[in-house]
Amino acid sequence: MKKLILAALAAMIPAVALADLGDTYAQSCRRYGSRGSVYKNSIVWSFSRISIQEMFYHNQCVMVYYMPAKGRYIYESAIWELLKENSKSGDHWSQYGTDPNGNPEYANGDSSLYGMLIPCAGYNPSLRICYASWLKREGLSRPPAGEDDNEHAPVEENDDGSRM
Repeated sequence: MKKLILAALAAMIPAVALADLGDTYAQSCRRYGSRGSVYKNSIVWSFSRISIQEMFYHNQCVMVYYMPAKGRYIYESAIWELLKENSKSGDHWSQYGTDPNGNPEYANGDSSLYGMLIPCAGYNPSLRICYASWLKREGLSRPPAGEDDNEHAPVEENDDGSRM
């Protein structure tokens, strides 16, 4: 199984293209061998099979997108390896649900890191791995399925049970 995962990664991602959450910009530049292409709020490194986008907050990588080139895919085995690669040693990931469009969502053991397949127009889905704090800052947070689903009810009730 381990050989299959590594083979899938090797076929999909060049050896230098394993980003790490928590890297500084300088570490990312050394990892990829260039300064990358700077966009409004992120840096992108492009390779023949994949592009990697990183967003930084206080010079720490807080979000990574793995975007396969057109006609390329991120296989499930590679998803699990990338999730593992972007977390602490011994950290366990699980799929906790799907978004409203049916894309799988992942969380690490303490829910400080999240992963999600995100559709991209004209391309195959990209994998986003990020800190929960980044999701919250960007207004993208959504509690895992089953976690206090009624916390933010669409209507409020008065103390006597009548609706406001």
